[in-house]
Amino acid sequence: MNRMADSGDLFKIVIASDSFKGSLTSKEIARIASSAAKDVLGDNCECLGVLVADGGEGTVEALLDARPGRRIDVRTHDALGREISAYYGAFGDTAVIEMAKASGLTLIKPSERDLLRASTYGTGEMLLDASVRGFNKIYLTVGGSATNDGGMGALEALGAIFYDEKGKRLTGCGGNLEKIARIDVSDLVTPDVTLLCDVISPLTGEHGAAGGLAAGMMCFLNADHRVGIDAVLDLIGFDELIKGADLVITGEGRTDVQTLGMKAPMGVALRAKKAGVPVWLISGIVDGADDSSIRAGLKDYGITDIFETSRGIPLDEAMRNAGKNYYETVCEALRR
Repeated sequence: MNRMADSGDLFKIVIASDSFKGSLTSKEIARIASSAAKDVLGDNCECLGVLVADGGEGTVEALLDARPGRRIDVRTHDALGREISAYYGAFGDTAVIEMAKASGLTLIKPSERDLLRASTYGTGEMLLDASVRGFNKIYLTVGGSATNDGGMGALEALGAIFYDEKGKRLTGCGGNLEKIARIDVSDLVTPDVTLLCDVISPLTGEHGAAGGLAAGMMCFLNADHRVGIDAVLDLIGFDELIKGADLVITGEGRTDVQTLGMKAPMGVALRAKKAGVPVWLISGIVDGADDSSIRAGLKDYGITDIFETSRGIPLDEAMRNAGKNYYETVCEALRR
């Protein structure tokens, strides 16, 4: 920071943080960080806010903010089968669909969550809509799921028919997975789908992925898959945006061991590391902040400093004051 204060050159900061789920969007974080930097560093500071997402909530917004595209509104169903309004992004002949817009956890109250009943049917409806509209390529983000049906509901919406051993037709939901004896795919619509995954994890076992939509899409649609944050950073031209930057600020609401599975902050950090730009991680809380293995893992990805906005603060209070806490944390970090 002394170099910036003593020089006439602008100190360029790129803010590329994921959202703080339930409290701050990626855009709000960029605005708050820019405001804090201007208040501390004055006119010597140039801030560039970049919306990023890793294949979970906010991916479509990040892309629509960064490149020419349009929003397509659709009527679909949430994970519990209730009719809702949703949308996806269109970029030329390519569509970007978030499963979280239809089958997402944030659409379901905690008291309503029921994995055996929940279905990805609404996500399948969005895929079908994009296919009918003639999009040649569909990116499907699979983060933020409220479901555990292995994609059964989505495949049902696309035309697959599931039967139990007695020949009774099954609806697509988590509770019916074990009852499947036969599948009719003769009328299955099979769009060209690439999955954007928000975290790298196995399908089953102790650290298995919740949901399993990706597995269903790969088995029945022959879907390809990419690490979500890498695809998003490529699509928004991130490498070009950080040229000449002196600092990159990234983060998320909660940083934990899953973050090391290529969540958004890790993708951002690796790109910045390759470009030789220092990276600060500013998150609500770092789970296991005293665990040397997690800290070492973050450092390996290029994180140079770690800051928490809500350590020791009760969750409801942290959510209420998320913006204030984030602003004060950025100010304190920059003053150092």
